[in-house]
Amino acid sequence: MAGMHEKSQMYADMFTFVCFLVFGYHFVAIWYISFDPDVAFFIGRWQLLCILFIPYLFVVHYLHQRIGRPSRSLMMAYVFPAAAVFFLVAWTMLFRSQRISMLLRSAECTRAPELHELHVGALAAREFHKSCLEKSKPEYKLIQYCAGYEEELKTTEHKRSWEYLFYAEHNYGCSGFCNENQEPSMWTYQGYQDTCAVAVSNTMESKVASLCHQMIFVDVMIVICFMCWNEIMSATLRAVEKGEYHPMDEATFARTARTDKSYGAAAMQHQQPPPMMLAGPPMGQPRPMMGPPSARSLGPPMAHPGFFQGAPTMMPPPGTLPPGSFQPAPYVR
Repeated sequence: MAGMHEKSQMYADMFTFVCFLVFGYHFVAIWYISFDPDVAFFIGRWQLLCILFIPYLFVVHYLHQRIGRPSRSLMMAYVFPAAAVFFLVAWTMLFRSQRISMLLRSAECTRAPELHELHVGALAAREFHKSCLEKSKPEYKLIQYCAGYEEELKTTEHKRSWEYLFYAEHNYGCSGFCNENQEPSMWTYQGYQDTCAVAVSNTMESKVASLCHQMIFVDVMIVICFMCWNEIMSATLRAVEKGEYHPMDEATFARTARTDKSYGAAAMQHQQPPPMMLAGPPMGQPRPMMGPPSARSLGPPMAHPGFFQGAPTMMPPPGTLPPGSFQPAPYVR
């Protein structure tokens, strides 16, 4: 009983460990991508709800220990919902990132609802910067060094968009957002090669979309591998659930294996070939007669050629046996 409890405990631990290995990539990828500034601004952080599958895995681990045996229902109740949720989350993020990337590169950059907040914030920042430069001529100042910048962040609704534009100009070397007039950057002195809309579009394609593709591929492979394993082990798992499968402990199994091995070796050593059945007397000797032959039925003995050449056999001449008795066929060479 103690051995079975230890085996059930080991199976529960191994199933939990394998699930962490299989879905660990999704947990890390979701955590990483949710705190990315681009994803947080355009898509949000709702995908962090997938982290709830970690405590759910501990619940499945506890139920496995409580049952004391492997359960297909518990395994399916975790693997299939987790793979389905991660697949849907990755597919949704892939769709959103590709749509935003397309809008950022199109003429809808200034009119799309998803980009309206950032575009309006960029225009407000440009106006504030122009007024700051007019007061500080001929000195050129960055927008964060202008008088009243901190108060402007606190009193206007553009705080979120201005903070994101500050991040984009510093990390991507871009200028403004849609920036149709190709005006210089406002938060950094470094040169710029393109607008921040194009830079963010490249980021959405190279980072977010590619990561979502990988998550979708991994989800599909997890489901396929789990279904194949479940099909291979279905008979054993059904027997375990019905209580018909009782694996021996290691000591009994080793003792049985040694006994079978020694018995097989002894049997092979003492095995003798079966005795041969002789068809007749040795060559050159007459067949022994069980009683005195009848002169009328057998007649005088004659040498009849046997199966082997030169092996005489005492056979009655043809036509001397009573009617209806066995008549031997003559030997034809």
